[in-house]
Amino acid sequence: MDKKKKNSRVTYIVLALLCFGAIGSLIVTSLSENRVYFLNVGELLAMEVNHAPSHARIFGTVAEGFERSTTSTQLVFTLVDKFDPTQRVEVIYSGAVPDAFKVDAEVIAEGTLAYVDGTTTMNATTIMAKCPSKYAEKSRQMTEAMEKEKQNGSANSYAS
Repeated sequence: MDKKKKNSRVTYIVLALLCFGAIGSLIVTSLSENRVYFLNVGELLAMEVNHAPSHARIFGTVAEGFERSTTSTQLVFTLVDKFDPTQRVEVIYSGAVPDAFKVDAEVIAEGTLAYVDGTTTMNATTIMAKCPSKYAEKSRQMTEAMEKEKQNGSANSYAS
């Protein structure tokens, strides 16, 4: 009987280890498949080509001179680094363009990257334009009004 208990205990331990191993491998593979780098244009271009990702999300500002195709939904534009305008990535996108998409808009593009002759190009599957906040304008107006009031208040206190 002791031998049977020992064998069943070993069986349960082996089954538990197999379950934990299967769960662990599922977690690792699901995390590695869904990993997408989020980089700004400068960070992407600073990477060596052999270490750069093949799929990423990049953040930048839309440069002047983007082209919309009249015969298809294709859009070709350039993303510029926010801090260094000399850093540029060309983006090719087909699909619906957000209303907030315009020159100088902050945009996140996601897609596959191609590196040809020192030029980085993205074939984007998704673009998202940062919407201007209606609260940012109100906040700026309130700050200006408070500063004006402070200046007028300090001028009145000196006049007394």
